[in-house]
Amino acid sequence: MWLRQAGMNALMRFYIAGVSIFLIFGISLFGIWYAIDMLFDSLLIDVFLSIIFAFLFSIIYIFLLQTFTKQNLAQGKSKFNLSNILRLGFIIFISFLVSRTIEIYIWRQELGKEIKPYKAKMLDDYARKISALFQPDIQKIETGRNYYLIQSKRFLTESYNNEIDALSRQKEGLVAKEIALLNIARTQIENSPFFIHRIKMVNRIHIYSWLFCIAIIAFFLFPGYLIYSISCSNEYFRIKKTYETDKIHEEHGLFLRRFHSLFLVLYREPVEHYTVYEDPPFNTMRKFGPKFEPNSDFLKRYFSEE
Repeated sequence: MWLRQAGMNALMRFYIAGVSIFLIFGISLFGIWYAIDMLFDSLLIDVFLSIIFAFLFSIIYIFLLQTFTKQNLAQGKSKFNLSNILRLGFIIFISFLVSRTIEIYIWRQELGKEIKPYKAKMLDDYARKISALFQPDIQKIETGRNYYLIQSKRFLTESYNNEIDALSRQKEGLVAKEIALLNIARTQIENSPFFIHRIKMVNRIHIYSWLFCIAIIAFFLFPGYLIYSISCSNEYFRIKKTYETDKIHEEHGLFLRRFHSLFLVLYREPVEHYTVYEDPPFNTMRKFGPKFEPNSDFLKRYFSEE
């Protein structure tokens, strides 16, 4: 109803903005789905969380667009007030996150090749750390075992066999733990998607990723530009402000009647809601108390009568 009364120009802008928002929802859904799929690798979790977060992003996005204010602009003030800057920054932040996930999907094959040396290096680092953790104990056990073997050969006795067997079992146990930890590390590294590292790599490998990111951010800002660029004098904003003001007055009137009826029913007292403002519920003009005359005027009048 508003848009038809506001004219064809505003109507077409909102049509285009609506289609753009629908596409933004689809882009967000795909980007979030791919990110969650890399992190959890579970179809049920992927679908559930991606739909939830996509709807959440879209609702926040529409809310931010709806709450862009042009009152300061209509009053001749700057359009870049703190409220609008925060809204603009949050939209850019959302679009940036979505863009990053889509970029690593687009260049997933190149990133998969580049990630293999990184995984191999990380596995080598873990292998050295695990080896450094177990090798001192293994060396001590091997030294003791060699000592008992030498003593056994020197004195031609089997009295050291129990100690040799015990140390051999300890060594085998430590080696088995070392191998088990190394296998766990290998499995974790090979199965890990390295999501954050892929985001870092795509910026370094593909310079066009930044152009893609800027394009996504611009597309997310496009509906806001269409709506915000409507002139302040357009009939849409006048109708919108009138409707919103009437709605606020209607809800405030319901509150006052409910407030009055509650006191009548519960306490049988006709209590009215008190406010210190002249223009409730907007509360922009405060009431002023009675103006008191200065004491000097009273004294002059008193002495003059005498």
